Amino acid sequence: MCPNLFEMRLEKMCVLFIVVLSALVSTIDCNLTPRNIALHNYPLEEHTVQTSDGYLLSTYRIPALIAKRNGVVLLQHGFTLSSDVWLLRGPKEDLPYLLADAGYDVWLGNHRGNEYGL
Repeated sequence: MCPNLFEMRLEKMCVLFIVVLSALVSTIDCNLTPRNIALHNYPLEEHTVQTSDGYLLSTYRIPALIAKRNGVVLLQHGFTLSSDVWLLRGPKEDLPYLLADAGYDVWLGNHRGNEYGL
């Protein structure tokens, strides 16, 4: 009887965890990437890329801020993340801003399965 009681409690805890996690995920603030870029007065272009199977992905471009352009940089987040991860600390520390300030054309990509993929 004890092992079954433990298993039942564990199962209930797992269900509760999933419900709470689902509620948190559904309240995640979308469009954080464009709002963070605009907040710091950087130019922004939003582009939608359609994959060969019809999936839509949002990508963001921060154009180089100086006349001398040094090239193009694509920053791609890791698994389960989004382009938001590149913009958490502000212009003095975040790589996209530093690169744009240095004359690079910065693109922030997104994978499928986050708030920027449709």
